[in-house]
Amino acid sequence: MNGIGKLSISEKALSILEPIIRNQLELLPLETSIGPYFELNVKQLSCLDISKCDVARFKSSGRIMKINKYAFIDETIRGSNIFCSYELRGNTIFVSKLFTDTVESNKLTGVVFDKIPK
Repeated sequence: MNGIGKLSISEKALSILEPIIRNQLELLPLETSIGPYFELNVKQLSCLDISKCDVARFKSSGRIMKINKYAFIDETIRGSNIFCSYELRGNTIFVSKLFTDTVESNKLTGVVFDKIPK
């Protein structure tokens, strides 16, 4: 499992990734000086098993500040190659190994994956 921030992709990247991300997001068209792109509005899933995560919280509100170790609910993320966590307010996009392998094998550029501590 890997994580990235906001994601916009080119038409070429979309044509490669679309078969594995279909129905998992909304595509928002963007006109740029280098051609058409699409911002990915990724679906949020309630997918963190908070009781098994190592979580740091804000003292004032109790909201999650940082997750040092992630634990996902397998049944919730099964079949999802790209998703956001509802518990994290959609601030991080998580992607599957299939997604990262597809990006890397097709030599798509402009994205950096961070390993998720488990």
